[in-house]
Amino acid sequence: PHSLVAGTPGAGKSTAILSILAALFSTYRPAELGALVVDPHRDYTDLGNAAHLAGPLAHEPDEIRAALAWAARELARRKEANEKAGRWLFVVVDEAKRALGDLANLALVQALAAEGRKYRLSVVVGCQELKEGELPGLLGLLPARWIGQVVNARISAHLSGLPGLEAHRLTGKGDFWHVTGAKAERLQVAQATPADLARLPRVVEVPALEVDPLDDAPPPAFDPEGQRPPGRPPLEVDPRIVASYLHAGPDAISRNAARDQMGLTRGQHELHRD
Repeated sequence: PHSLVAGTPGAGKSTAILSILAALFSTYRPAELGALVVDPHRDYTDLGNAAHLAGPLAHEPDEIRAALAWAARELARRKEANEKAGRWLFVVVDEAKRALGDLANLALVQALAAEGRKYRLSVVVGCQELKEGELPGLLGLLPARWIGQVVNARISAHLSGLPGLEAHRLTGKGDFWHVTGAKAERLQVAQATPADLARLPRVVEVPALEVDPLDDAPPPAFDPEGQRPPGRPPLEVDPRIVASYLHAGPDAISRNAARDQMGLTRGQHELHRD
């Protein structure tokens, strides 16, 4: 299922994701399973030219946008063809607060998580910690949670959905809770060794993603008072922000979160919420 992997620096979050990928790549053939990896901090360079990669590792903002746009188009293609069999695709987004700070990127991942499973597309999101109001609308779409050591009990409850779990008392370095619904299981994450990674199937070069240049261009800034082409009605709300409210639920985004995360005034927040 779609998964969240979270924890403070040193908790083992990136190591856990790398081990998950190494296990998947060791279990399934490249024709059966592929992965698209968003890696802003370059923590997954050991994967390099792994044969299971559906495209090059995405490090820079333009690469991240292009990778997510490609995944969204792949999901649209599978939906149109009603393709519910074939190669499974994992879309891994680490350091999510950085990678998805652009609301357009966040909307793409929300769409992938909302509809991907039935078309054999899974999302794995990694982040150091996620406070209430951050990445609105996404946490509820990630039912499997891998929670390492966090700062306090409030963040533990927010990330796991279980107030008594107390992930802030974990020891770090791969000590994790695996949470699915009301069930929690404590485990020590197995760490993929250099020998494990060296055994992965490799290719000479990972194929480049075929991306329409228009798709990876940043969306135009929302300017309700700006000039628009003749015949276009003025927009009073930003459709991308409206999508965030719809995903999260109109009352799930507080006025403070709207101000801090979306730059909205009180009036703009109420307009988008309505």
